[in-house]
Amino acid sequence: MKRFFSLTLALLMAALLFAPAPAVRAEDEASENPYVGLWRVIRLQSGDTDIAPEDAGLAVYFDFRPSGAIYAIRVQNGKAEENYFAYSVSGENTLYLFEDDEYVAAVYDPAAGTIVTEKSEGAVAFTLQRVTEDPLPDLASMVDRSGEAQTYYIYQMMRDGQTVYMLDALTTMVLDVDDFFITLSPDGTGYLQFGEEEAGGEITWDESSFTAEGGSAPYTRQGDHILMDINGQIAEFAPEGEVEALLERMEGLKKIAETPTGSFPEKLTAETLAGQWALTTITYNGVTVPVSALNMEMTMVFSADGSIQASYKEGDDAEEAPMTYELTGDTTLIIRSEEGEALDAVYDPATGRITILQEDNNMILERADGLWNNAPEASAPKADAAEADLLGDWEMVRGSVSGITVPASQIGTTMALTLKEDGTAVFSSNGSVNDIQWDRTEEGVALRAGTISLYTLTFDGETLTLSTMGVDLIFEKKN
Repeated sequence: MKRFFSLTLALLMAALLFAPAPAVRAEDEASENPYVGLWRVIRLQSGDTDIAPEDAGLAVYFDFRPSGAIYAIRVQNGKAEENYFAYSVSGENTLYLFEDDEYVAAVYDPAAGTIVTEKSEGAVAFTLQRVTEDPLPDLASMVDRSGEAQTYYIYQMMRDGQTVYMLDALTTMVLDVDDFFITLSPDGTGYLQFGEEEAGGEITWDESSFTAEGGSAPYTRQGDHILMDINGQIAEFAPEGEVEALLERMEGLKKIAETPTGSFPEKLTAETLAGQWALTTITYNGVTVPVSALNMEMTMVFSADGSIQASYKEGDDAEEAPMTYELTGDTTLIIRSEEGEALDAVYDPATGRITILQEDNNMILERADGLWNNAPEASAPKADAAEADLLGDWEMVRGSVSGITVPASQIGTTMALTLKEDGTAVFSSNGSVNDIQWDRTEEGVALRAGTISLYTLTFDGETLTLSTMGVDLIFEKKN
């Protein structure tokens, strides 16, 4: 994919020269997402304090966007401040709000038209209400950016109405967002980077086109997004703050995915199985993808009489199907469709999950009705491991971002690490070999070149994890 995007600026402008300005895309998903639109904070709660913002001369607006970002404006004493957050739908009428890599749960009340965040110690809880006045407040006009350069990063690429790259999807692991951006200065100059360093250069711009090296490329704006047609593909760029919020959401989703959700029965019975389960993860050819990244939902309501009511939704398509099940062991069962197709499934008492086994992929179900709670404590990293456990040859075997896990063979990067008893190490990446040094830390291993720090890897007793740019690269020891 990097090769596909690595065009020189001259070639890029030539490709754009005869391209029409892209049509403003319709926000089709807005009608399906009950949160998209403008909301106002109507209550603030902290401890025993409960106030209306207007009583403090304050107005706060949240603009929920289809991208999963939230554009927020805080106005007090005539001064407006802007910020970006993010959100993720976690179930029917429930969602998470993210700031940096922290998150808070919230509940949507369709009847009242409100969103209420959960209370937590030391944090401010708030109630949002949808803004219905006409015309809606113009948030963009509240902030003066006239003297500031604005930077926009790649958000998505579309061809024939289909998304081929999405900021928080699997491709983030092999595409560096920092290589694809536009900076526009108030004086009509700017910089366009579309690929690696050799694919960038200075431009001039007006309200309808970019110009560089004698070529002019049209563009359109949709709100504060910029759309360009590149060889039949629509490249959409979003403001820097929005992109940062969406990248930070990945870390929040990762924390949620790693948080245990319940203490679980040792074996399944018709009674313990009964209730609502939701599809949370799909594995395909070694790739693990959370359903939240796929714009789909599937729930299965198990009844003690052996029946299942399954519901499936993807985009605008929704289906319901009656099914049946048969318990074949303490942790195994067979699920049958109405047409008689049989699928084997396995229950894991350690995680409380059911895995439906299929030829090409596995589907992982978790309880969605809250009946199993009282989460077990997560196992702590093995910080007291003997140094001998670290010595030897390590190889990067998989990567993970936002809950998506990919084998090394599909990442396009090879990495290996050798830790030696004398404190020296050998680190290789894509054939480039470097002699460095290493030190034992409380968390794991610190790599350095002389006095220059390179990477810190955490050790859990079995694997080493290198975290960089929102991606976790996992190393396993060679036998």
